[in-house]
Amino acid sequence: MIKPLRRRHLQIWSLLAVLLPAAILTAWLVVPQPATDLLLQPETAAPLPLLLGQNDKPERTVSLRAVADSSMLQLEWVARSPLTAPSALVYAGPALLGRIGPRGNYRFSFRPSPGSRRPQIILYDIIHHTVIEKINF
Repeated sequence: MIKPLRRRHLQIWSLLAVLLPAAILTAWLVVPQPATDLLLQPETAAPLPLLLGQNDKPERTVSLRAVADSSMLQLEWVARSPLTAPSALVYAGPALLGRIGPRGNYRFSFRPSPGSRRPQIILYDIIHHTVIEKINF
């Protein structure tokens, strides 16, 4: 090697000795944090104090709760196993309460209709347009 080539070689290796660790450190700092598993269902409200009725099956428990004067009702759905229908909606009489998905606790608050005290709960599959289950309390 001639002298100018040796000088250029030293300059390049000196530059690489500084830039390579800086590039590794920068790459390590910009790595995103691993994603955590988050539930897609919203936070559930606290259960109302008075239990009006309960319907148990091995795969789920459905409870109807109320406040002391029965001005507000709450449907509590505890799913122990996922539903076979991926798109199940819950109705209390004619009113849509919400959607039931995978395992978990679901609570839906609603006001009772003026004519009836205990609503009929209907689980409806919107993809197949079928009623999956009717629950009477």
